[in-house]
Amino acid sequence: MRIVPPLLCLLAAFPAGCASTSPEPEVAQPAPLPAECAAFVADRVLLTIGAEVARQGATVPLHAYVPQGPYSPKQVPLTCLRGWTVNPAGSAEISIDPPRLTIAANAPAGEILTLGADAPGGFAYLTTMLVGRDEIVLTGRWQQTDVECPEGPPPPEPVRELIVNAMGEYSVTWMPFETYKDYWGKARFDAAGRRLTLTVDGGNRQPVGAQLEGEASIDAEGRLILDGFHLGPENHIGPAHRCRYVFTR
Repeated sequence: MRIVPPLLCLLAAFPAGCASTSPEPEVAQPAPLPAECAAFVADRVLLTIGAEVARQGATVPLHAYVPQGPYSPKQVPLTCLRGWTVNPAGSAEISIDPPRLTIAANAPAGEILTLGADAPGGFAYLTTMLVGRDEIVLTGRWQQTDVECPEGPPPPEPVRELIVNAMGEYSVTWMPFETYKDYWGKARFDAAGRRLTLTVDGGNRQPVGAQLEGEASIDAEGRLILDGFHLGPENHIGPAHRCRYVFTR
């Protein structure tokens, strides 16, 4: 009698060879999106926070919305977004219910905060500046309420819209209409020295001889004070004399 070695018996019983018979690990599947999310599969979704900047230690509302359409903007439930990312890592925490963003107390001031998530119609993201807990920032939409020019007459038109965004960009508009701007460029603010420098990158009515560097501060009433500036208009002839502007939100 020939004795078949145990290994040959095993191979005979399982012709596939030595393949493992252990069950494959199950991959967790994400929960299905709520039914109301189907309404946004063809939309571009944007993220926004309820603050001009992301300040260390602050907790602010977090929203997703669709900017276009006859009833824009349309709010999008945060439950319709998946795969959230925060960069720099650890600089903020996202809450879905309630919808809010909490900035870490030690978030790196001066760096750009980027939030991202997969929305039904594609990737949604937000970028804003991380700022110190007590740092002075000029970010916002401002309207001129007063101007004083000791060296000459005041500008004939008030600045009805001065916008400074969290990415260091600004625009000046005398007569706002939809998305129209008179001129725009970069804003560099030295908070320690309270010094603001504006550079013009383009525009529809660019000022001639404007004075775009001077002192900037936020007073106790929350007003923006620009001292030593002359913002236009474009038909000003010769070097502009310095003025003190007062803006409110």
